[in-house]
Amino acid sequence: LLVEIDSSELPIMDGSAKEFVDNIKKIGIKNYDTPKKYIKVQKKFEYREGEKFITIEPSDNELIIDFEIVYENALIKKQRKKVNLSKDNLEEIYNSRTFCLFEDIDKIKKMGLAKGGNLDNAVVIQDTKILNKDGLRYTNEFVKHKILDCMGDLMLSNYGIFGKIICSQGGHKLTNEFLRKFFLDKNNYTLVEFKESKIPNTSIYNKSLAATA
Repeated sequence: LLVEIDSSELPIMDGSAKEFVDNIKKIGIKNYDTPKKYIKVQKKFEYREGEKFITIEPSDNELIIDFEIVYENALIKKQRKKVNLSKDNLEEIYNSRTFCLFEDIDKIKKMGLAKGGNLDNAVVIQDTKILNKDGLRYTNEFVKHKILDCMGDLMLSNYGIFGKIICSQGGHKLTNEFLRKFFLDKNNYTLVEFKESKIPNTSIYNKSLAATA
């Protein structure tokens, strides 16, 4: 079910999903009365790596993400946020930018990552200072971007997901490993099918552009 992509080919833009979503809004969304499949979680499943963990459990026909980050950095510290992708306004989620600590930049670049990274496409934190001229867009922009990351990772399953996710200190790698192990046991989920015009919460879901953020 998982899709392999080369992330180096994807433009980072301003480090958020804002420009992608804005352009989709300009073009507009059209519904088709064709079947669309969703993954519906059947039982609780958990994946852990030390103190990091991600769980998923059954929920009604909606996707909820409850995300927590914990950093030693005095500015970021501990942040937690929960969103319902079918009902909540996701504007602040897809407007939140990727971030890194100043002291990690050399290590990241030695790994061959963030080759085009700069203050135009990432928030950089040095001790308790934001190096970006305009500062943060939101006080909890850090955890909101992590939710955006999680949303994108979940979409790589090829289907929308109905379930409730709780994650602490996660990231792309944790979510990817979690999905791979979750799909190994077919008792964890079932595929449900709706005609697009009858998908639960469709009007709210499309209005918030949850699937495109």
